[in-house]
Amino acid sequence: MQSQVQLAIVQQHKTGKMVSVATIKNKVASQIPLPFITKEVSLYKTNPSAYVEQHNHLVGQAAPSQPIENKTNETNNQEQKISALEQRVAQLEQTVASLVEKLAATDK
Repeated sequence: MQSQVQLAIVQQHKTGKMVSVATIKNKVASQIPLPFITKEVSLYKTNPSAYVEQHNHLVGQAAPSQPIENKTNETNNQEQKISALEQRVAQLEQTVASLVEKLAATDK
């Protein structure tokens, strides 16, 4: 958990992107308590270069895109579920329309 946050901070720093609680929260794959992220970001902001030097070893240990890949997989799964639900709703709408037509035809 701690190393995920530290790795995300180091990656953000190395890519030249802003390090903030929000960006780090979005980068980590698992649910990490906000106070923990806030503490790590505060440590980083007091001396960014020292923080990166201290935690630079994490980049070699973990795949740089590992947290991002987990979020991407989760997003893809959610998109697939949404697509399947949209198809199901369309089928149900067609069925309802067909039943309404049949009901209207029998009433005449």
